[in-house]
Amino acid sequence: GIQDRYLLDVVAAVREAGGRLARERDASLPEVAGAPTIDLEGAAVIDVDSTPVEAGARAPTAAERAAASKAASLVPDRGCVQVGIGTIGDAFCEALAATSTRGVTIHSAMLGDGALALAGAPVLGDAHPLGLAPMFASSLIGSRHLFAWAAREPRVRLGHTSDVHAVKVTAGIDRFCAVNFALEVDLAGNVGAEAVGGRVVSGPGGQLDFATGACAAPGGRSVVVLASTTPQRPSRPRASRIVERLSGPTTTPASRVHFVVTEHGVAELGGRTLAERATALVEVADPAFRDDLRAAAAAP
Repeated sequence: GIQDRYLLDVVAAVREAGGRLARERDASLPEVAGAPTIDLEGAAVIDVDSTPVEAGARAPTAAERAAASKAASLVPDRGCVQVGIGTIGDAFCEALAATSTRGVTIHSAMLGDGALALAGAPVLGDAHPLGLAPMFASSLIGSRHLFAWAAREPRVRLGHTSDVHAVKVTAGIDRFCAVNFALEVDLAGNVGAEAVGGRVVSGPGGQLDFATGACAAPGGRSVVVLASTTPQRPSRPRASRIVERLSGPTTTPASRVHFVVTEHGVAELGGRTLAERATALVEVADPAFRDDLRAAAAAP
């Protein structure tokens, strides 16, 4: 992964320049099996005891829960799932944990608190298609409860991003399901997950990597989940997240998306024409915006 290579290059450059290396050893951070390390032999050790940085999460809205539940129904038995973190990610994991699906494993860039729901449910299997741990990821982002649990959970293992993100890895995973989130989806099925209306919200992360792997994997599925509208605020009315054109960069092109899911349903895009995609996407948009979207789709 980029992060792995960057850190290795920095360490090598410091050593070649005759510089000194130092590393912090934080007593407050639990050790998770498989966590990647960098050779820092000879580096000075600075012992610290800090408070782990936690990622706070708000409660999901009813629309987000409904969309997450519909997305969870797309995961097949013995599916291997990548899922983004955050509110919808946690809601998806909770919904998946409540399904009758069995033998599911996780292969994801990040594990969030939603992993706790899966760990205690019969949905989680013990046989990763590549012989890895049932919950394999490159990092943990969430609460201190998540960190402490992962340190003592034998089914969790961390690895280098290059062993998690790489398309050559995920394309070889049977039934690999990439479940990602979006700010907007246009009528062609292109996904914007970085900026909206000129305002940068996030980075691309590994979304395109995982979506590409899912499209190449045997029985793979690339799923994008979002609420159909933005939240209602006093200073800003609701707006449709299914749009005629993206207002920011394309994070994942339509060719790498099989399904778009909102609280109103599932739009199947794989193998469909542009006109068929637009029709399917209009049907999962909020009803208040469908007429305008249909008119935009029909315009020459």
